Amino acid sequence: MRRLLQGLLYLLVTTVVMAQDPGEYTKGATLGFSVGGFDFQTAQRIRSSSLASVLKDKQWAKFSEQDWAIGIHYTKGLGNYFDATANIAFGSVEYPYGNGKPAATSSALLTEADAAVNIKLLTDKHIFVPYLTAGVGMSIYKSFFDAYMPLGAGFQIKLGSENFIFSNFQYRVPVTQRANYHFYTNVGIAISIAK
Repeated sequence: MRRLLQGLLYLLVTTVVMAQDPGEYTKGATLGFSVGGFDFQTAQRIRSSSLASVLKDKQWAKFSEQDWAIGIHYTKGLGNYFDATANIAFGSVEYPYGNGKPAATSSALLTEADAAVNIKLLTDKHIFVPYLTAGVGMSIYKSFFDAYMPLGAGFQIKLGSENFIFSNFQYRVPVTQRANYHFYTNVGIAISIAK
């Protein structure tokens, strides 16, 4: 697992270095706010059966079964097709530990922070821009620190020259033993703070 994390870090740094030449449609710095949810149940159902089975049997967790979260996001363009992001999300959860330990018996604050690169399929010239995202992150829950990798996809919708509505869907893969697989989904708004 350590080699996988090192490989991902190398890929992330290489992508950032290669994307340093700003292009014509490079996004300025934006600050975003979002609401979303942590979904541990669906990830557990997929791991105990399969994605096909969960979809076929309609076992995807409803929003009422997920733990609500709020997020703060910073995004800065690195080039026409790459954005760097720093994200932090907070939610009150009963964390189901990943190392076979029983789940937490009471809700506590889960804080997850990550740095990632969004690989956009179109430039910011377009109104609708889908992207893929990958990065590294850490979580804090009841004084325990753990690491994970956020992998997923999202999109942004332009609201003006530098303002966006965005949505992300991420599968958070644990790197440390105690961390657990889960999904993080959000929707928010990003406002330009610099050109």
